[in-house]
Amino acid sequence: MRSFDVLPGGTFVLDELDPLAEEAEEEGTSNVRTLIDRWTDGSERFALAGELLLVAVSDGSVIGVGGRTWCPDVAGALRMRRFYVSPGWRRDGVGSALATELIDSAWAHTSVLTCNAQASPAAPRFWERMGFVTTASAGITHVRRAPQ
Repeated sequence: MRSFDVLPGGTFVLDELDPLAEEAEEEGTSNVRTLIDRWTDGSERFALAGELLLVAVSDGSVIGVGGRTWCPDVAGALRMRRFYVSPGWRRDGVGSALATELIDSAWAHTSVLTCNAQASPAAPRFWERMGFVTTASAGITHVRRAPQ
């Protein structure tokens, strides 16, 4: 398996994410561009307590991104968002590594995680493998509760 590192994403958000955003847009996914735009305009900086943005990096290039912010739809919950892995790195554990780090460190801040898994056909299965279950709540598709 190829190697990569998972790092805090704040310093990688602008220029370093452009190639990843272009790949995502070629697949019809706008979430990386939305991340860049919202970081630039200050509306989504992953800066509140409990929020976190991570990137996966290999040989100096960002190959994946994912974060969590406070969920606007479920009070007190954190929401997993802006996940994307470069097509050439899928099935190498990049998405799982990003999600695992975000999930494991979330429990110090909340007992509920949410996500809206509509970015791609593979997203619902991915989040279900990560322990999320489907829900009928407005604005979200999946939820995961803290271990007892």
